[in-house]
Amino acid sequence: MGQSVVDGTGLGLTISSRFVEMLRGNMILCSALGEGSTFRVSLPVAVVAETVPVTQHNRPAREKVVGLMSGQRPHCILIADDNRLNRQIAREMLSPLGFELWEAENGEEAVSQWSVHQPDLILMDIRMPIMDGYDATEAIRSQAQAKGQTPPVKIIAVTAAVLDQEPEKAIAAGCDDFLSKPVQLNQLLEKVGHHLDLAYRFDVLTTAPTIDATTATLQPQSLLVMSDSWIRSLHRAAVLCNDQEMEILLEQIPDQHQQLRQTLLEQIQQLKLEVILELTEAALLGVEG
Repeated sequence: MGQSVVDGTGLGLTISSRFVEMLRGNMILCSALGEGSTFRVSLPVAVVAETVPVTQHNRPAREKVVGLMSGQRPHCILIADDNRLNRQIAREMLSPLGFELWEAENGEEAVSQWSVHQPDLILMDIRMPIMDGYDATEAIRSQAQAKGQTPPVKIIAVTAAVLDQEPEKAIAAGCDDFLSKPVQLNQLLEKVGHHLDLAYRFDVLTTAPTIDATTATLQPQSLLVMSDSWIRSLHRAAVLCNDQEMEILLEQIPDQHQQLRQTLLEQIQQLKLEVILELTEAALLGVEG
């Protein structure tokens, strides 16, 4: 049997162009009839000096966003996610910075809320009931184009899926960027700041984390002595860098697991929040798997 030829969707060049824009570069086309086309991509990169191993003595200071620089107009952000806890976490991340926040529980409601509130940016969960994030994004882009609205709202796709084609599908649907769940505070603020052209105020945390043998003894299954809701709460507190909430949660660990409580407390006191995040993420995958 002969093979049928199927035309492409024509999205390849569009997706490539959007990825280049996300990296703050540009794409140039050179085309000659009968000879073909050449695409040249320019990206802003810098030559990096020889890598120096990071040690306790040369580790850079960590910075924490504490607010927006003065003189910036207030921005409105729509959080579209069918999971109430995810919306709450995103709200707790963004509300201290003074954003006006709105919420939607599904894609259809996201389109409606966009129409009413005209947010500057949407955090669009991809997996939602009634209407998913892809369809909601396409509907918003279509309605905005029909109304001639400018500038277009920035849309960041948010999903727990780790498939390689997921970012491409998000860009093809009209999203400006992509975030993987569980969303971490620094990643979220970096994306939001980039797309809304924000300038943040930072507080430098000079206490540097150290590596010791105790960290290696912690395993995700060690947390399974606690409920899945407790693990979720600890993960949320770590995402928000809320030391006080984490220490309150540790007090709920039974006395027979005192060593676990003490080991986790040491990680918090030494600012090893990445350890807490990795442990809770792995433990939750085990619970939900």
